[in-house]
Amino acid sequence: MTRNDNILSAIAKMGSLLLVACVLCVACSNEAPSANNAPTRVSREAAIRACEECEEQYLNYDAPAYEEEQIATLHDYYMESDEHGTRARALFFCAQASYAKGDTAQALLYLIEAEKSAEANGDYLYDGRIKRMKGDIYGEGYLFANALEEYQKCYESFTKANMASHAQYALFDEGVTLIHIRDFAAAEQILNKTLTYAAEESLLGLYYGTLHYLVDIAIYTGDYDKCGELLELYDEADSEWYNTEHKLFAEAIVAAHNGDMRDADRLLDEIEGTAEVESIEDYYYTHYLVHRIGGDSLRAVEWLERSKEHQDGQILKVLNQPTLNIELELLQSRLDAERTERQLIEKNRQQELRHAEAERGYIVRLNTYIICTIVIGVILLLLYIRYRWRAKNRDIAQYIETIRELQMANRDLPNEMNATIATIYRDRFSEINALCETYYDHSGTTRQKSIVFNQLSQTIEDIKGDDKRLAEMERAVNKYRNNLMQRLREQVSKLSERDMRVALYIFAGFSNRAISIFIDSDPVSVSKLRYNIKQKIKSSSAEDSEELIQALSEK
Repeated sequence: MTRNDNILSAIAKMGSLLLVACVLCVACSNEAPSANNAPTRVSREAAIRACEECEEQYLNYDAPAYEEEQIATLHDYYMESDEHGTRARALFFCAQASYAKGDTAQALLYLIEAEKSAEANGDYLYDGRIKRMKGDIYGEGYLFANALEEYQKCYESFTKANMASHAQYALFDEGVTLIHIRDFAAAEQILNKTLTYAAEESLLGLYYGTLHYLVDIAIYTGDYDKCGELLELYDEADSEWYNTEHKLFAEAIVAAHNGDMRDADRLLDEIEGTAEVESIEDYYYTHYLVHRIGGDSLRAVEWLERSKEHQDGQILKVLNQPTLNIELELLQSRLDAERTERQLIEKNRQQELRHAEAERGYIVRLNTYIICTIVIGVILLLLYIRYRWRAKNRDIAQYIETIRELQMANRDLPNEMNATIATIYRDRFSEINALCETYYDHSGTTRQKSIVFNQLSQTIEDIKGDDKRLAEMERAVNKYRNNLMQRLREQVSKLSERDMRVALYIFAGFSNRAISIFIDSDPVSVSKLRYNIKQKIKSSSAEDSEELIQALSEK
C-alpha cells in the first residue's frame, strides 16, 4: 500500500467515526417543534406506502379487502393534509372500507372530502370514481334523484379523463336509475347507446347487463314484440354473463303474448322449480302478466294481490330508510371534526410554549449536524476522486485489452469486405495503438498518463460518432453481403436506429466486445440486443427473415 493510500484510509476511518457520531447525535435528540406545524401520528412515507398498497388492491381485485391498519394510516395523515392528489385517492379507499362495514354516513363524509381534493387537483379519473360510488350509495338508499345527478357528473369526469369504457359504465348506471324513476323513454335512449358500445368493444358483462334492463323497459311499457326481439339477442353460449331466471321471466311473458300459454306455463314451472328465486317481486309480477295476457283474470288478480303485498313491504322498507339518520350522522361527524380541530389548535398552542425552550438546543444540534455533514462531504469527495482515478486505470486497461477485438473477428466474410472495413478504420486503429504505447512509455508520470487517457477516450468517442465511416461501412456490407443492411431497413421497420447500428457492426464482422465499445455498453448487453433484433425480425414476417437471422447469428 502506498503512502497516499494510507492517508486516504486514515481519512476514511475518521469520516466513518464522525458519521456515526452525527447519526447518534441526531437520533438521540428531538427535532425542535415548529410553531406552525403540529407533528402527525404517521409519517408521509408510511401514508404514501399505504395508499399505493390500497390502490394495488383496488386495481387487481373485484372486491378489495383493505387492512384496518392501512385505512387508519390514510385517515390519520390525509384528513389533515393538503396534498390533494394523493388525498383524494386515500379518502376514496377510506370510504370503500367504511361502506363495506355498513357505515354509510362515514363513507359519504369521506367521499365528500375526497371529492373536494379531486376537484382541486383536477383529477378527473378519481373524481369520476368518487361520484360513481356516491351514486351507488344514493341508489341503494332509494334516493334516485341524487343518484342520477352523481352518475351524470361521473360520466362528464370520465369523459374528460378520456376513459371511454368507464364513461359508458356511468352512462349505464344513469339509464338504470332513470328506470327507477320511471322515465322509460330517456332510459331506453341511453341504454341503446350503451348496448351499441358494449357490442363494438366486446364487453359482454356490460352488453348483457344493458340487455337485461332494455327487456325490463319493454315489459314495463307493454311492448312485448320489442321484448321478443331483444330476447333473440341473447346467446346461450355466453349464458354465464346474464341472469337466466330473468330471461325465463321475459320468455314466459312473450310466449303468453304470442298465444302459446302451454309454453308460458312450462317456463313458469321451470322458474318455480329453481332452487332459489332471486327476485320474488319479478316472480309474482310475471305470473300476473302471463295470466292477464292469457285472459285468466281470476288467477291474474290472485298473483297481483301477492305482488302488491310484496310491494307494500318494499314501500315500508323505503319509508323506514334512515335518510334523516344519515344526515344527522354526517352532521355529527362534522361536529366531531371541528372538535378535533379545536383540540389540535390547543395542542399547537402548548407546543409553541415549549418551542422557545427547545429552540436553543435545537440550534446547537443543527450546527453540529451541519459541521459534521461538511466534514463527511469533504471526505466523501476525496474518496470519490480516488475512486475515479482507479476507474480511469481500469478503463484504460479495458480499452487496451479490447484493441485486438477492434479487428475483423469473422474471417468467413468476403476478403474484399474485410479489406474495405480495415481500410475505413485503419487510421483510427493506428492512432489508438500509438496512444496505448505512449501510455505505457509514461507509466510513471501521472499528468502525462491522464493526458494520454483523455486523448484515447476522445478517439474512441470519435469512432462512435463518425457517421461518415458508418455510412461507408454500410455501403461495404451491402456491396459484399448481398444488400443485407438495405433489406433489413426495408423489411423490418420496427427496428430502432440503435438496433440498425448493432446489426451493421454484426454484419461487418465485429465481435460483441468490439461492438460494446462502439455503442458504449458491455458484451452481455450486446448479446441481449442481438437476441432482441432477431425476435423483432421474426415477428415482422420479413421476406428474408431466415437469412437476416442467420447473418445475425454469426460469431
